[in-house]
Parts: sequence; C-alpha cells; structure tokens
Amino acid sequence: MYNYVLRSKKDNKWYTGFTHNLRERFRQHNNNEVLSTKGRGPFEIIYYEACNNQQDATMREKYLKSGMGKRYLRNRLKRSLFLTGLITFTLSILFAFPFLASATSNTTNYGWGENVGWANFNSTDGGVTVTTAGLTGYLWLENIGWIQLDYDGVAGATNTTSTNWGIVNDGHGNLSGYAWGESIGWINFHPTDSQVTIDSSGNFTGYAWSENAGWIQFDHNQTTYKPTTAWYPRIITPSVSTGSSCGTISPSTATSVTYDANQTFTITPNTGCHITDVLVDGSSVGAQTSYTFTNVTATHTIQANFVDNGSAGGVLFLNSISQQQSQQPSTFQEVINPNYQPSQDLPQQKLGGQAKAELIVQIKQQLVALITQLIQILTEQAMAMAR
Repeated sequence: MYNYVLRSKKDNKWYTGFTHNLRERFRQHNNNEVLSTKGRGPFEIIYYEACNNQQDATMREKYLKSGMGKRYLRNRLKRSLFLTGLITFTLSILFAFPFLASATSNTTNYGWGENVGWANFNSTDGGVTVTTAGLTGYLWLENIGWIQLDYDGVAGATNTTSTNWGIVNDGHGNLSGYAWGESIGWINFHPTDSQVTIDSSGNFTGYAWSENAGWIQFDHNQTTYKPTTAWYPRIITPSVSTGSSCGTISPSTATSVTYDANQTFTITPNTGCHITDVLVDGSSVGAQTSYTFTNVTATHTIQANFVDNGSAGGVLFLNSISQQQSQQPSTFQEVINPNYQPSQDLPQQKLGGQAKAELIVQIKQQLVALITQLIQILTEQAMAMAR
C-alpha cells in the first residue's frame, strides 16, 4: 500500500491519497479518471511512502491530510518544494498581484508560531504596510508560505463578504478582521482570548489565531526580532499638578487620537479654586479652561495646574490681580479724567473664600465695562474722522 501526495500544476494545490498501484493511480489522476481531482491536472508526485497493510495506510492518509500532517510534509519537503514548486508558485502570485513585487513596507521583523515558524513582515517579495485604516500586503510564514492581509490591496475592509475581508485598524492601533492563507485558512487578529495591537512605540503585541495552525505570537521573547512598524497611535497624556485636588481635566486618562484628527481637553477648577496655568508639552499656554490639539501627528502631554483660593499661593495670586487692577482705570470717569479718585480702594487684605469669589466677579465686570467704553470712544472718533 502506498500513501502519496500530488501537486496540481494547474492550481498548485495538493491532493493526498493511498493506493495499491501507485503508477496506475497516477495515470488515472492525469487522465481525469478520478472524480475528486477531475479537471485539475496535470499532476506531479511530490511525496509517497509505503505501508504493509491497508489499515496503516488509511490512518496515515488521515494524518497527512490533517493540519499536523501538512506541516510535517512541508518540513519534510522543504528543499524540494523550493527547488521544484515554490518558484512557480511565487511567479503565479506576482502575476496575480502585480503590486506585490514592488510592495512598500513600513513594518519589519518577525512574529512567531509554534506550527508556522517565523512570520516575516518584510520579506523580499512581500511586505506589510500599516496605515490608520488597516494592514495591506503579505506575510511570509517559513513553514506555510504567503499570508494575504487584505482582499484587494486597499486597507479598511468590512469583513462582511468573501470579497471584502482584511485586517482593520481602528486608528488607535487595535487590529481586527481576517487574513487568509491557502494552506492554513483564516487567521483572526481579534479572537476571543486575545487581540493584536500596536502600541505608542509602533510595537506589535498580542496573538492571532489560525483555524488550522493555532496561535501566532507578536510579542514573543526574542526582543530583537519583535515586529515593529513606523505607524503608531498618537497618545495624548493629561495630568493635573502634583498633589492637587483643586480641579480636573477631561479626558483624564491617556487618550489615543487618530492620525491628523483633533482632540479637546476641558480644564475645570473646583469651587474655591482657580486655574493658574496649563502646560502643553511642558510649555505654558496660559490659564485656559479648554485646549484643543489640532491635526495630531505626534504624541503630546497636557498638564493643568490649580491653586486653592484660600492657600498662601491663592491669596498672593488674587492680590496680584487686585494690585494690577488698582493701577488701571476702572471706570469711564478715570478714562477721561486721570485725576479721578474712586470712593473705595480695592481690598488688599486677606479675604474669605466667598469674598474673594465676589471680588473676582467685580474685577471681571469692571474690565468688561472698561473695554465696552473704549470701543465706544474709538467708534465715535472713527465716525468723526469720516465726516
């Protein structure tokens, strides 16, 4: 009894069987006399072995048709496959997908699977490109061959039909969807127990699941060979001044921002507190209650600084405002009469929390009134000149 493996020269697929007469069975396959391979010839024999009885041959055939058996054959025939069949296969891929030969890759290094071996992200004739929408291109698995990451070379598949599948990026580095390998079937980048992600440094993490080859690991122990990409999610990290319980910033946790998008942060002081400064990437942008990062293309930090109105720093801050305000015209009379003296000076002594809040309101009201009056004077002067 013989177990044998044929390879179709038409579609490059394998057929595994057993027979009493290998020569005759091979003739039948090539003459379209075997229903299971009809129309797929011509064939070549790439492997055969002999067994002493039919039961052993039947069990061996089942094994060779299994995932483990296929992996055994590929390892067993590694050199002959390369010399006799792999070149033809590669050429057929290049003709079917002309963009593959000139693929551009922004990803390097290797994933690892116990059954598939090393997964090359930047092979000579393939390569993987990561964008905000998803992954395109081909992985090369040393024990399996090519893995296609998208159906049509365009990132952003919906994975809803047989002609719209691929690996999707949500813009924050969280990958999902399916890749396809002729020999191992579908590969899920977001199975139930894991997910492949890309961190803020461009490093791949997590596991993908192949229905026929098991787990493929992207954050293995070989640090030097971990896959990495030039694309990475843009993270903005917010914080408040150390030890401060005087206010909040929202969002309050590290926020991933889609490339070239905007992200707004809101700074809110608690009652009896105020904002002293907001630092963006370490530089002051003033005491703002809101700040928007626009067209984000890099990582950033934002820090909100608060002070309690009743603290020493708070009193100094308020007194500084009061002193500056007392040196400026505060009414229309002062604008037109520099010798005008207000009936009351602004208080300089330490005040209670409510009094300070009322003082700030008064200062704001006076500033608004002053600006309104100045605008009115300038408008009247402009109209007079026009006449």
